[in-house]
This record gives sequence, structure tokens and C-alpha cells, in this order.
Amino acid sequence: MPQECFCALFLDQHCQFIQFCELSRGTPKSSPVHIGELAKQALKLHANAVIVAHNHPGGLLQPSEMDLKVTRQVKLALGIIEVALLDHLIVVGNDTLSLREEGLVR
Repeated sequence: MPQECFCALFLDQHCQFIQFCELSRGTPKSSPVHIGELAKQALKLHANAVIVAHNHPGGLLQPSEMDLKVTRQVKLALGIIEVALLDHLIVVGNDTLSLREEGLVR
């Protein structure tokens, strides 16, 4: 995609797929993250866990400082409503970076 897109996979208590949602689409350099909408959707779907993901149209697979900040904010907000953030994925073409595997989501 030519612009950043922020998405979420919602999972039940057995980590089974409930729903995939595109939550926002932005510019080639950023996409707004509406944490309240993410939490609202998790509650609506009775999700127990979430995996968030976004693409980097510019081609760099490394997380930006903003990516790390958003990950911390999402984890905190979901924790308040007792929904686990399992991972934050960055996608560039066919390549994916897992922030959990990098030790940045615990």
C-alpha cells in the first residue's frame, strides 16, 4: 500500500481468530492510531488478546520511536480493560518484524 495502514487481529481466550480490522489509513509516512477505537472494538468483540500491525511504505523494517511509543500506549490502554497485547508487527512487502520477538513487547 502506498500509505501506512494500522490494523488489528482480535483473538478470543484460546487465541483463536475473531476478526481482522483496519483501524486507520494515513499518509506514506504515518497513520493515526486511535487507541480508544481499538479498545472499543476489543470490548465489542469480547476479545481477550490483540495483535496490532502496520506497514512501512518507505521500505524500512525498523520500528521508529513513534512505533515504540504507540506500542507502549496500546499495551497500557488494553491492559486497563484486561486485554493482552500479544505483538505489534511491522510489515514491509513480504517481510515482517515482530516487536515481541525483538523484546519490545512483553
